[in-house]
Amino acid sequence: MDEKEFEHTFNLYYHSLCKYLYLFTTDFTLIEDVVQSAFLKLWEDRENVSITNIRAYLYLVVRNRIINAIRNNRNRKNLLEDFFIEEMINEEATDIIDFEEFYEKVQESVNLLPEKAKIVYRLVREEKFSYKEIAKKHNVSVKTIENQMSYALKCIRDNLKSYYEIIMLFISLVVNCFF
Repeated sequence: MDEKEFEHTFNLYYHSLCKYLYLFTTDFTLIEDVVQSAFLKLWEDRENVSITNIRAYLYLVVRNRIINAIRNNRNRKNLLEDFFIEEMINEEATDIIDFEEFYEKVQESVNLLPEKAKIVYRLVREEKFSYKEIAKKHNVSVKTIENQMSYALKCIRDNLKSYYEIIMLFISLVVNCFF
């Protein structure tokens, strides 16, 4: 492929490839980057690659690149969100969450648990018994204790989630706006 053929191919397919990628994302900057990088790769590999159907090749390349870019952006966003949350907890958690209040909310959540789940939770978390010790003491299987503890933690998490939903919404908004 010489320069003239390349320019013709670029002019012929550039806009239609951009429109095609708009099906995947509305981020036009990302779309343009992906299409341009595909053409750049085509130009760089022009002597080493034999392409029989340039249209099919370009559509396949840009589709794969946009999927990878979207996935990488999501992963980056998740990592940044995790980092942001961890930093807030490490640096400024006392400004955001009153730990005494948080402890009280956990205790309230524990008190709302059904009796068996409450007993298992307190034995594991407060008395530091192992699942095996509790199972033996109450003459039940370890799996039963695991299930009760999982249920207790889910209930506590759900209760706290509703209470702290505003904080998490704020964190999510900050991450989405700035990253």
